[in-house]
Amino acid sequence: MRNLFYIIIAAWLGVAVFTVNAAPAVLVNRSRQLGVMAFKKADYRQAVDFFQQYMNEVGDDNRKLADAYECLIATYIRNGDIKIAGETLDNFEQRLAGISLLRKKLFRADILLLEKKYRQAADLYEAVLATSIVEGELYFQLLSGLAFSQGKQEKWSRAAETYAILENAGKDSGWQLESRQLGIEALIMDGQLAAGEALLKKVEAQNSSMATVRLKLLLLIKQKKYAEFIRVYRTVVKKIKLQQNASMYDLNNRAAKYFLIANDIAGATMLLNDAWHFAPTGFDRKKTMRILINTYVRGDQKAKAVKVAEKYIEFYKDAADVVEVRFQLARLLHEMNKSDDAEMVYQNLMSDKAVPLKSRLAAARELAVLFSSDKRYDLAEQALDFIYQHGTGDTDRYEGRFMTGKLYMLQGKYSEATILFKDIAKQSPVWRDRAIFQQIECLSVTKHYQEALKLAESALTDSKDSATLKHIAYNRAFILERLGRLKDARNSYLDFVRKYPGSENAPTALFAAAEIAYNGRNFAMAAELFADFVRKYRDNPQAPSAIYKRLYANYFGGIDEAALKDADLLLKNYPKSKYTIAALFWKVDWLREHRKFSEAVTLLKLLQEKYKQDGQTSAQVLYELATINGVTGKLDQAIEQLKIIFNKYTDSSVVSEAYLLAGDTLSRSGKYAEAIEYYSRGARLRPDSTLEISCRGRLGDCNFVLFNKTADEKYLDNAIAEYNALLKLKSLTPAMRGQTIFKLGRSYELQDNNDQALKCYKEVILGYQLDLKNAPELGPIWAVKSAYAAIVIYLKEGTPEAASKAIDIYKTLQEMNIKTGEDFSRLIVEIENKYKL
Repeated sequence: MRNLFYIIIAAWLGVAVFTVNAAPAVLVNRSRQLGVMAFKKADYRQAVDFFQQYMNEVGDDNRKLADAYECLIATYIRNGDIKIAGETLDNFEQRLAGISLLRKKLFRADILLLEKKYRQAADLYEAVLATSIVEGELYFQLLSGLAFSQGKQEKWSRAAETYAILENAGKDSGWQLESRQLGIEALIMDGQLAAGEALLKKVEAQNSSMATVRLKLLLLIKQKKYAEFIRVYRTVVKKIKLQQNASMYDLNNRAAKYFLIANDIAGATMLLNDAWHFAPTGFDRKKTMRILINTYVRGDQKAKAVKVAEKYIEFYKDAADVVEVRFQLARLLHEMNKSDDAEMVYQNLMSDKAVPLKSRLAAARELAVLFSSDKRYDLAEQALDFIYQHGTGDTDRYEGRFMTGKLYMLQGKYSEATILFKDIAKQSPVWRDRAIFQQIECLSVTKHYQEALKLAESALTDSKDSATLKHIAYNRAFILERLGRLKDARNSYLDFVRKYPGSENAPTALFAAAEIAYNGRNFAMAAELFADFVRKYRDNPQAPSAIYKRLYANYFGGIDEAALKDADLLLKNYPKSKYTIAALFWKVDWLREHRKFSEAVTLLKLLQEKYKQDGQTSAQVLYELATINGVTGKLDQAIEQLKIIFNKYTDSSVVSEAYLLAGDTLSRSGKYAEAIEYYSRGARLRPDSTLEISCRGRLGDCNFVLFNKTADEKYLDNAIAEYNALLKLKSLTPAMRGQTIFKLGRSYELQDNNDQALKCYKEVILGYQLDLKNAPELGPIWAVKSAYAAIVIYLKEGTPEAASKAIDIYKTLQEMNIKTGEDFSRLIVEIENKYKL
């Protein structure tokens, strides 16, 4: 379809300019006739010159003067010179107030259309139709303009109705067929595809033309029949030349939008490339090239986008937006890793004095970013110095210095950055507050917290920049936290939230305050602050974490019911969060500890179903079910569940714990030999960990029990080997070490190796005395057991020397003030009397 605006103007000129039935005095003017000829050739600048000459020649004849105004305004509108058209119309209305009233309104509507003020244009057309008696061509033009403006507002149904009125009124005129075709277009655009298609077939049967073919193409694109559209379109293009064609230009642009919606970049770019040839004006051609650049970018065809941008710059070097295209070209080249080419474009922008200074400074900024991303920091600094040297006033000049400071920070040169920001704060009132904030940042990074705090508190009293004040207030709280002044930090964070509730840092500040309360074991306050966080920032990514931590705050605060509700709340509002899964497993533990096994199993089955795609969760569920089955005596079921973990979830983090649990479950069933296999696997998975300690200890115990059951010496040897291996682990606690050495001593004793056994027992006793200095809470149980075991060995020897050693051990127990319920003094006297010591 051809642009209806052009239809309106052309129709007007056809009546007012080119007909010969006007007064002879008007038509004899040579300048006017030359202007009309230039207009027909689309030489609008020449036409304006002739029409202005015509205006100068008409003298005081108001009819001719009005005609000259109309010719000029029509030409300005046709050439898209909106501003001067409006100014000329204003002058026309002032000089000749009572002449050509209807034409003036039509011109005003035309200008509104060019300004894309379609609603106002429609209102004006409707007002004229309602208040004026209009007939003939002017009536047709009014209806056309109204329908066009309705279509531009996408009020296609109303546009179709208006075109129907125009078709009926314009019978036996050139308007009838035109309005019928435009009405079909409106129906198609309104989505009334069946009705539009039916009418189109009738028109095609009567008069098939390029206009009907174009409507066919429009129908296909609306029906999303893209392949058929391309087939028909290519047939059409073969028949016509790729030259100025307003209707094809309009079609191609519309179709390209639909291809983009379908993400068919190839189809869209093909149509846009053709649209460039079809463009009726230079303005349309430029517009199409800009769209084409962006479409290539969207399709990640940056090389093609670059070629179009380079052509645009070559063809339209004086265009108002050419600087913007040059920037786009530089950015594209940078994204394509053609840094040298991008640098050249930026350098040309910076050195081109025809480019506005603001844009030259912007080029320097972007060039600095380019150099910085390539880690060519010295060149980045030079680009920023351009801003400092060429900027006008503090705002521009010290922006360059400020960005240089940020560049230093990027390189880790915090000392240099601090000095520079300090100088900026002194020299530039505009950048003072922001420079102080950056100083605080640098001092914080380098852990000069006291100095940073002093500067922050000073800035908070005299800073005038509200945005910077906000950042400094947040940093002050952060610095206080780093200094260990946790109560002050918490209060400072909360004060920040009260003063700046809309700040992007407000959620982080409130969360930090809640964590400080939590870590300080002020669980009631922590629960309250985390609750406040959830109320205010329900959609914040940290909301699930806040509920999870509130759960533990409530739990540690003794409010179990509230903690259980938090677990349920996470499941309801954040089912996909990792914190929800963790909370539900916590609830399982709570139910198990309170012996609510049935409820725990129900919850675990829910977890199993809801997160069945998550292997880690599935493995954890099986582990927990096995634990409950073990506690409730369903040992065979527990082992089966653990075997699923070993076979199906080998990469799960619970596998090692599952081996330990399997060993414990089998041990509880008396299946010590099978338990040994699982303990061995668990020990190998997590070397020198608490898990290996547990597994090694149980391996020794299982072998020890098997020896007692079978009297097979190999089990005793294995037990000794496991206890010795356990003693080599660095993470062994003093209590565990004492227990292990005692068990090793018992094993040696069963081998009748009393010397080794006594050595072990004495080590436990002496070790307890040594460890007690560093761990006063250490219990004496293994020292006592070792003491009694050693005393028994000594007394079995039945010699005065051995009895004397037994007495020494009793005295050691007395010295350690160990209370066993026995009278050590009496026992010592009995031994002394028996052996005459």
